[in-house]
Amino acid sequence: MEKQNVDHLLNFIAQGLGILIAKLHSKNIIHGDLTTSNVLLRNIDEVDLEKYDATSNFVIIDFGLARIESSAEDKAVDLYVLERALSSAHSEIPLLFLKIFQIYQKYCANKSQCKEVISKYKEVQSRGRKRLMIG
Repeated sequence: MEKQNVDHLLNFIAQGLGILIAKLHSKNIIHGDLTTSNVLLRNIDEVDLEKYDATSNFVIIDFGLARIESSAEDKAVDLYVLERALSSAHSEIPLLFLKIFQIYQKYCANKSQCKEVISKYKEVQSRGRKRLMIG
């Protein structure tokens, strides 16, 4: 695949997931297990990546651990779980989470709560790194 096509695909995925997660969180839906195993993509073979609306093709499944919760901490943990899943299952695409996170921030409905989620995310991330170092 050409670099230009790879970049379009990466942006397509980041946009679709970032917007979808922002929409879930704006409705205070915490998935509880945001991993790529719980994301389906509808028929991408026929899509013109430059003109297509990415969000309509992504479907999040398996809401077995989901709950309604408005706390920034729970939203931050949702994002951290996704980051860890992407870094372990898709380490060949190191910028994917960063792009998803940027889109998520752009499409957060409540900007003040988004700032709080970002701050909590950084706390959760540092706790996770500390746990990884200690064991």
